[in-house]
Amino acid sequence: MLIEEELARGELVVACPRPLNSGRRYYYVTPEPDQDGAERAAVVQLRHWLLAQAQRTSQSLAPR
Repeated sequence: MLIEEELARGELVVACPRPLNSGRRYYYVTPEPDQDGAERAAVVQLRHWLLAQAQRTSQSLAPR
């Protein structure tokens, strides 16, 4: 999560021990690949980073 350091220092606390479903969603929209089918390197890097962050967040919110 983007707030892990603040949580670790106790500057922020988790208000609810389980994730709340707000019904809102996020969508990752990218430009269409080039004619040869290649994606821009920055787009690929961003996608990988977002997926890694989502996985870390999912794991940190999972019941223990």
